[in-house]
Amino acid sequence: MLSLLSEGFLLGLSTGAYCLASCLPVLAPYLLAGGSSSWKANSFLFLQFLSGRLLAYALFALSAVALGKLSGPYLPPAALSAGMIITSLFMFYFLFSGRLKKHISCFASPPAAWAEKQIPFFLGFITGVNICPPFAAGLLRLMGLADLFKGLVYFGGFFISTSIFLLPALVPTPFLNLRLKNIGRMMLFLAALWYLLMGLRGIAG
Repeated sequence: MLSLLSEGFLLGLSTGAYCLASCLPVLAPYLLAGGSSSWKANSFLFLQFLSGRLLAYALFALSAVALGKLSGPYLPPAALSAGMIITSLFMFYFLFSGRLKKHISCFASPPAAWAEKQIPFFLGFITGVNICPPFAAGLLRLMGLADLFKGLVYFGGFFISTSIFLLPALVPTPFLNLRLKNIGRMMLFLAALWYLLMGLRGIAG
């Protein structure tokens, strides 16, 4: 089991650049705009994001094991594009939730308030559902193992190593102030717009 954990960990290290490109543009602006100068508060948001990614990885591991006799994992391109659009909508909602609550009563309801608190988790889950080459290689490896526990151990190592590349998102924590928050909101808006356009482009073909 230790060898499988190490194998998954090393595979995750190989995809670090992809993690920086796909997850950090979502997580870092969110922490800048919605975080605080408290390590405890920001660490909680960070762990929420990671827990969403962990759930996504676990579901993929389960799917790979269950489909172990097929030729390879497949996720329709439209599904990935839809995921990018959903990610952008969560980001836009966070940015404009204050105005929405003032003008639309349902956005001020308890369920909406609960959902808003889960945004880091949702963002982590959706960004975790992105198949990069190392990730796909890991899924193929699991399909060969066809063992549930071994699959979870393997992707546990993958999750740990890829999460290391997201730690820089916590660096600005002690320096967060109104100016940095405004910069974070601008970055979050641009990132949301980029995700939306990329998603729409993917669906349009």
